[in-house]
Amino acid sequence: MLASIRQFLERCVTGNVTLPAYDLHGELSIGVAVGDAVQFASVLEFTTHDLQRIAATGLTLSIAAYPASD
Repeated sequence: MLASIRQFLERCVTGNVTLPAYDLHGELSIGVAVGDAVQFASVLEFTTHDLQRIAATGLTLSIAAYPASD
């Protein structure tokens, strides 16, 4: 998942896409299922470089964990 997000952000940076410049608002919304026997917890580790790119494109970052059932 992080690789896909990084590819998207790279395309935004390469294409000089900044949402506020177009009076647009966007959200990078990530949902993960947690709490079952296979994946009790989840970790998404964004680097400072990732966060800088998210901010530079004008995206809001939202991360949510949803309970999973066995």
